[in-house]
Amino acid sequence: MGTVVISMMVYSGCLILALFAAYPRGTEFANEMIDAFYQGMKHRPGSTFGTFNDDFLEYKDPCFERVNVCSAISNSRWERVQ
Repeated sequence: MGTVVISMMVYSGCLILALFAAYPRGTEFANEMIDAFYQGMKHRPGSTFGTFNDDFLEYKDPCFERVNVCSAISNSRWERVQ
């Protein structure tokens, strides 16, 4: 089961309740999950380019500067072949 609530729509209510009973989530679950992603990527911010993973770095690190993919493409020095 995914961590995003919208993915839960494909599962039955009984299955969801059983999963939450077996694996309870504390009141800080969301913050702990965000921090776990951040801790796993903070030492390699370049690997997050073009993925949703840079959202975690931007959220947790005020010094992180995300790269805009469209700007990177537009500003690249492409050798134009005709």
